Amino acid sequence: MNRKLCLLIICAGLALLYGCADLGSPPAIPVPELSVHGDTTTEGGIAQCEIELSFEAPRPVTVIYTFVGSSATAGQDFIARTDTVTIEATDGAGHHEDHVHVGIELLQDDQIEPIEQFVVRILSASNAVVVEAEASCFVLDDDGVPIVLVRDSSVVEGDTASFEVVLNKPGILPLILDYAVSGGTALATSDFVAESGKDTILPGSTKLIIKVPTVEDNLFEPEETFTVTISNVVNGALFDGNALGTIENDDVPSFAADIQPVLVLRCAIAGCHGGTSAEGGLNLGSATYHAVLHGSGSHGPIVVPGDAAASSLYFKTTSSPQFELRMPPGGPYVPTSDQEKIRDWINGGAPDN
Repeated sequence: MNRKLCLLIICAGLALLYGCADLGSPPAIPVPELSVHGDTTTEGGIAQCEIELSFEAPRPVTVIYTFVGSSATAGQDFIARTDTVTIEATDGAGHHEDHVHVGIELLQDDQIEPIEQFVVRILSASNAVVVEAEASCFVLDDDGVPIVLVRDSSVVEGDTASFEVVLNKPGILPLILDYAVSGGTALATSDFVAESGKDTILPGSTKLIIKVPTVEDNLFEPEETFTVTISNVVNGALFDGNALGTIENDDVPSFAADIQPVLVLRCAIAGCHGGTSAEGGLNLGSATYHAVLHGSGSHGPIVVPGDAAASSLYFKTTSSPQFELRMPPGGPYVPTSDQEKIRDWINGGAPDN
């Protein structure tokens, strides 16, 4: 065998051995997304910021991050630094991590001051795509001025909603604030009493209740919301000044307005419970109240007042009926919102309203 041929054979063998030959592209290695989240901590503590991957990394992810001042000042309110952290790759055996916490020391002082802010920022990352490179961190004061927030409230229509304005500690001076109530999906006057005013939390106390009356009506409707806003705080620092009020409905759906139209549209049709060959021998015709309340199909009464779970009118419209197919056969099916009306009407006693 001549020398040139031997060299060709050796080169071909090495190419196969070390992957030099074109054997097709290797599968792509998935690359996770990387984001950073801030923290809220009282001065003198350690803020724990989170660097998070969208999934467990197949390769180690090394991140360079830094802390930058905003209304909080480096060296005065926190210890600024730039550092590196690595999120280890999954080993395929259940030992893995998809996030890591990085701490930053907050400095203690004796000054009365508002909430201050600084930023944690990702400068670069290997083996990951940075989608959220920056997050805010907040420093809470602990030197005499209380932190103020207002909490959400939920109430049945017609009752009075109570919103707690709370302090993290008692103040040494009266805390004065303004409040206002504004509409959302709930409307002033027709759903709640819109009020605004000024109030005070006395020294030694940590709580104030703002009361908002809601209006009773006879309409079946979804939950509605409105907002209470705190502003112009004196002798305190406002942390969260917005609270959501939720008004829960207490009215039974109307048979004439809410139930009958659904049954006429979805059920009293050919191939279901209408026409000359009504399913199960139950013909709803025009879906009158008497036909619905006293009708009986192959699975017994279609309405058991007060018990939707035992009423075929309800459970046959759900995605997992107790007997045979969901109604109407082949669809279009009763929307979830209408299923809930049927359920609430039956559970409310199935009135002729």
